[in-house]
Amino acid sequence: MYGKLNKKIGGKKKESVSVLSINYSEFKTLEYIGVATWNEARTATDANADDIAKPATTITSNSSNTFFDIQRAFILFDLSSVIQDVLTCELNYVTYGDTNPDIYVYASGITSTPLLADYDNYTTLISSSNNQIADTNKLIFNGAGISYINANKGSVIGICLKNKIYDSLNVEPPTDTALINQLDTAQPITLDFTY
Repeated sequence: MYGKLNKKIGGKKKESVSVLSINYSEFKTLEYIGVATWNEARTATDANADDIAKPATTITSNSSNTFFDIQRAFILFDLSSVIQDVLTCELNYVTYGDTNPDIYVYASGITSTPLLADYDNYTTLISSSNNQIADTNKLIFNGAGISYINANKGSVIGICLKNKIYDSLNVEPPTDTALINQLDTAQPITLDFTY
């Protein structure tokens, strides 16, 4: 969906900024769940379960930290309508349930339905900040994220959402952790661009 924003400086209208919003085309949550050390669960190459009900970055552990559940959300976007380089990009979504806004976004090589073997299919960190207003979240892409979009305009791209505090920063969670973060698929999950 295209639109335009008119910026004014000193009472004079500056040239308009084009805005494009693209909703996700597909997602799958890949998770490693079971008896394992934190390192084994986090660095596994393959997931052993998946979920197509909701994108999630949930982290749970048991009372002795011998059982973990690490969930990573892989989301696809069709950028066929992106035909020129973008200036900014934001991932916008709505969470529900027990929420925590601490999420990082990574580039992913996935361009079709995610498989269990894609659990570790992510590369560069492409988000720089997270702003939360009520339960509406905005993840702003950094310079690497803008470059990732521009290098793949016109194509299908994948992104990976990971819990920031534990999974991304590799900090073993306390025992009995139940950090639930789920995206509401009844609401738009969009990449929003300006040119």
